[in-house]
Amino acid sequence: MNKQALFTNAHHIARSIAAAVGNYMVAFKLALKKAWSEIKMTIEFTTGIAANGKRYVEAAAGTVNIGDTFTKEFRVDAKPLTKKMIRLGIEGHPAATVIRTYKVTGAGQAFTVGDPMKGEKKQRFYCDMQEQRIYDAE
Repeated sequence: MNKQALFTNAHHIARSIAAAVGNYMVAFKLALKKAWSEIKMTIEFTTGIAANGKRYVEAAAGTVNIGDTFTKEFRVDAKPLTKKMIRLGIEGHPAATVIRTYKVTGAGQAFTVGDPMKGEKKQRFYCDMQEQRIYDAE
C-alpha cells in the first residue's frame, strides 16, 4: 500500500467516526494511526547480525522508519542438563516462549533482491534488540 492509498483509507475511516468524535481532525489522526499500525503489522522482515556486530532487520525499502519497533515470537524447546554440558560449561534451560523486540535506530542503503528486472528492493535497518523469555510452568 502506498501513502496515497493509506491517506485515502484514513479519510474514509475518519468520515465514518467524525460524528462520534466531534472533530474531524482528531478523527483523522486516530484513523491514520490505526491504518499505519495495520500496515506495520503486515511487514515481513528477516533478522541477523551484520559484519560490524550490529543487529539488523531487512524489510522492503521504504516500509520502515527509524524509531519503529517489531516483535518476533518463537518457542524454544527444553534443554535438560547433562554431564557433557556441565563439562563444556553449557547451561540447560526449560521450554520457553521467547519474545524479541527490535527498535530501529538507523537505516542502510536499499539494494536489489532477486531478478533486477522486477525491481524488488530491500533495505537493511539497524536496531537494538531486547529479549524476554517466558518459561513454561513445570
